[in-house]
Amino acid sequence: MKKSFNLGVCKAFASIACAAFIFAGMNGVNSISAKAADVPYSVDLSNGNSVKINDGELSGVTKSQNYPKNYKDFTMLESAIKIYGPEIDSTTTTFVLSEKPYQAIAASATDYCVILSAAKNSVGSGKYIISKDTYIASRLKANNMPESMGSIFSKSAKEFIQNCERVVNGKEGTGDSVFVVTIKYSSLPVLITNKVNGDATVSYMTGYEFEADGIKYRVSNTKGNLTALYLTKGVKTVNVPDSVVYSGYTMNVTDIAPFFIRGNKKVKNVTVGKNVTTIGKQAFWNCKKLKKVKIKSTKVTSFGRKAFGKDAKDFYVKTPKSSKKNYEKLFTKSSIKGIKVK
Repeated sequence: MKKSFNLGVCKAFASIACAAFIFAGMNGVNSISAKAADVPYSVDLSNGNSVKINDGELSGVTKSQNYPKNYKDFTMLESAIKIYGPEIDSTTTTFVLSEKPYQAIAASATDYCVILSAAKNSVGSGKYIISKDTYIASRLKANNMPESMGSIFSKSAKEFIQNCERVVNGKEGTGDSVFVVTIKYSSLPVLITNKVNGDATVSYMTGYEFEADGIKYRVSNTKGNLTALYLTKGVKTVNVPDSVVYSGYTMNVTDIAPFFIRGNKKVKNVTVGKNVTTIGKQAFWNCKKLKKVKIKSTKVTSFGRKAFGKDAKDFYVKTPKSSKKNYEKLFTKSSIKGIKVK
């Protein structure tokens, strides 16, 4: 590759795009006639991970259709940039795919190697649909052309997707594959589903766990609602908040997990936030020093079996006045007996 940094990056993109086309014909790869199914693909750029391609790999990989993973990753990243990012030219080294949250791919080059990585301050994960339709939409947008002129790009769109099929699937298809590419920029559990035209949608990645202010949380659904799992610190007062701000994103705490502080020997007072809708079984069971649980929420629809009991002698639950009778009924259904409700 040329020593010029920007030209090196540009040349790598050109090489990766052309190699499979040229050598697929030399190797006599046959097309698949049936329409291909959606193809999920993921690239992890978090925690300093990167994708590297050098000249030797570019020349060697063309001798067979057994493409190495870094070559596949590079192709998918390039495809995402081509459709969702700025135009690839010799002056661009950071390709921004989302402004909020910030998600971008940085390109760097040496004499013989090009490296793609997550740009500084990139967060979360991005989801990108790579298909003939999104390719055509991106070309129309880049050239400020109406949708009615999409047929102009039909041939190049087919060839573009066939290249992806060759690299990722190992066989050239009809160009009808739809690649669902997820790029992980950081561990933040935010997923941006990008669109060529229109605003991207923000959702959250379920199952992700993190700690905040002495409580371990799990993301419970794509809306970003949280379950409070357990304490991570030995404290006397526990506040399950209305919401948690994590890396700039506000997520409501809607559930308290079963066995949240069961058997705890230190906690004396607990406050439950106003967004909580469920409290799991034995969440506050057998906490000998626990004197009071204040429930701010009027939205609780379920108390797990024996969520309270065998706590301090004068233990009571403080509820909003409007919810007192309803919560007492729910207590009875959940075998919560002998608990004072104020």
